[in-house]
Amino acid sequence: MTGSLKRIALAAAAVLGLAGATALAPGAAVAALPEKIPPQITMGGLHLTPSSGTGSDVPSFKADHACREGTRLANVNTIDLLNVEQTISKNVLGEATQDKGFGAAFNADMNTVQAAAGTPGTAEKFLLMVDCRTGAGHGVYTDAVIVAFEADGGWRVESSPPAGGAASEDDSSVEVYVLVGVTVALIGAGAVLFFVLGRRRTKSTV
Repeated sequence: MTGSLKRIALAAAAVLGLAGATALAPGAAVAALPEKIPPQITMGGLHLTPSSGTGSDVPSFKADHACREGTRLANVNTIDLLNVEQTISKNVLGEATQDKGFGAAFNADMNTVQAAAGTPGTAEKFLLMVDCRTGAGHGVYTDAVIVAFEADGGWRVESSPPAGGAASEDDSSVEVYVLVGVTVALIGAGAVLFFVLGRRRTKSTV
């Protein structure tokens, strides 16, 4: 193989490697988060105090948005991959839910929160949402945040993607652009390789 062909082959291999890495990247999705985050919620609108710590912490929460009129109570819930909810805060009742910035303390420490929603001693992430309830079932979700638990029992509030999915629309667009660019690069590398090999065959028959 000539030097030029070696260079082309290495370039094609590099492009293929990039394509593989890009395709695998979405597979490293956040654990225990639902595939589709309820679209009406405001990610980052739920605030915890403290925002990080150990499993013995019992945080309190505040919500940026008020619940709608007629709400009987509001509380904070986790929701997992099977859309199973666990109430993890004390209730805020009646008209108090219609004040911006309403809040309450959690009803358990963070070790118990993780045990109720997932698997203690593992690294996983959960969606915490404010549920404004008008009846016995869940009501209207408003503010939310993602909390990441570490295997050693530590936890922290994580920067949250917008509602509608575990990845933002901007992130999805970037992935599409990258994949399109990789596809174009692969086609270009193939065309160059075909052209070079075609010229070599032509020269060999002259």
